[in-house]
Amino acid sequence: MHMRQTRVVHDALGLAHGQHVLMPSGQAARVAEIKLHSIVFEYLGLRQRELVELSREQVRQGVRF
Repeated sequence: MHMRQTRVVHDALGLAHGQHVLMPSGQAARVAEIKLHSIVFEYLGLRQRELVELSREQVRQGVRF
């Protein structure tokens, strides 16, 4: 069931695990995890691993892919 829910999120947003995107801040990130109600992004080009979790609505409004 979890995989089926993840597929719905993937289809609804058009995102795939590992896909590179441009965050609202202008920084590049990749999709680290697709959850039912949110997406976790990992910023690229940083010395330390930095993750940010955004709701599906926030992703629709501000992330460019």
